[in-house]
Amino acid sequence: MGRPQKLNKTQNPAQPDSPKRILSYELNGSAWTDWNAIDADWMKNHYWACLEKFNLKMSCGRCEDIFIDVELHINAAGRLDSYKILKENICEKNITPELEQSFLAYFKKLTFPESLRNLIIETKLGTGLTC
Repeated sequence: MGRPQKLNKTQNPAQPDSPKRILSYELNGSAWTDWNAIDADWMKNHYWACLEKFNLKMSCGRCEDIFIDVELHINAAGRLDSYKILKENICEKNITPELEQSFLAYFKKLTFPESLRNLIIETKLGTGLTC
């Protein structure tokens, strides 16, 4: 009889293929390259448009941060199954449902590449100023 298999910290014994949880900055190889491209595209083409649409402007005097920390649950088909907001700071306020939908619309439409499938990626969407 063989030794029992050890489960990694993110594995559920009832679901041996459950998604692996990882911080975006801990990705490596093609996963890091793919995530970096997705994040850069979101920042360049969607984030700033969201801020403009919702009339949000960062400044050291009144609004230093506009971001959410989020878990993106990506399934084996490369689709966003669900997400969970872990932290939010929209000018020291909570995110509105409308802004939340705008922030995440890009990821809901995206088919993630193979390297990012069946993962739960924890990441920061947005940025802040150093004042």
